[in-house]
Amino acid sequence: MNISCTIIGNVCAGDGYAIQVEEPYRKGLQGLEGFSHILVVWYAWPMKKIPIVVSACLLGRQCRYDGSSVPFPQAVMLEERYTLIGVCPEVLGGLQTPRSPSELLDGRVMSREGDDCTEAFLRGAQRALEIAEESGCKRALLMDRSPSCGYGVVYDGTFSGILIPGKGIFASLLESKGFMINSSSHPEALLG
Repeated sequence: MNISCTIIGNVCAGDGYAIQVEEPYRKGLQGLEGFSHILVVWYAWPMKKIPIVVSACLLGRQCRYDGSSVPFPQAVMLEERYTLIGVCPEVLGGLQTPRSPSELLDGRVMSREGDDCTEAFLRGAQRALEIAEESGCKRALLMDRSPSCGYGVVYDGTFSGILIPGKGIFASLLESKGFMINSSSHPEALLG
């Protein structure tokens, strides 16, 4: 197995593996760039994947307002690098699936029928944050345009399909906690 790695003390890490290098060999490897030498190792173990919180609908869970999902085509590639922690803040907040569509309007989340759903969205965002933090997440991949997960643009609250700059309730909460956020339309930083 060829493993490119960086020496940190007596541990080389890279390509998803960490390798414990015996002391006599470690000194001979320091300062080498791009080495492809055979290493005598004590043991090698897979490194833990980085956890990332992901909108559950992107992982194929049918939790969107209309009971559908929006499977993210690159989910398999992400799963090779990350432990994917799927959450739906709206469901976690107690909303049913399917449910009436909701949009952000003047800082509130309103259903198409005019019901104020803000408390359920706040409750769900808080629970989703707890799950993300308990899982060790510091990054997120969120569904575009959603009143919960939208990041960059959201619907304008008129239910006319018009997008405006903004962030959903959950996206705003994650951002306030220092999470690195990617939207489903701009996942490049996660895939690169």
